[in-house]
Amino acid sequence: MVVTEFRKFRKYDKVCPFPLHCAGTEMPQSLIVSSRGQITLPATTRKRLGIKGGDAVIMEDRGNEIVLKPGVLLEIQHFDDSQIAQWDADDKLDEHERRRILEALTAAK
Repeated sequence: MVVTEFRKFRKYDKVCPFPLHCAGTEMPQSLIVSSRGQITLPATTRKRLGIKGGDAVIMEDRGNEIVLKPGVLLEIQHFDDSQIAQWDADDKLDEHERRRILEALTAAK
């Protein structure tokens, strides 16, 4: 990587000394992994990404780096065949209703 610009950098500056590398991001930070394998995300990063306590985060292992992204949890329900069969039976049209709908669709053409 070629750096075309260098900014004066002090230890506690929040400006990245390598603007091409850090465009739109915060300065890289070192995090400590606890004995239980946990890390604490910096508050500024959590706020910027909208991550709150208890939220899901997606982790991607990219060989020599780990990427964390805000995630979304979706509730998934499982239904057995008898439940699905009941819904199909409940939604089934009687012959009169079926003919009426087909006639309406044909007339609309």
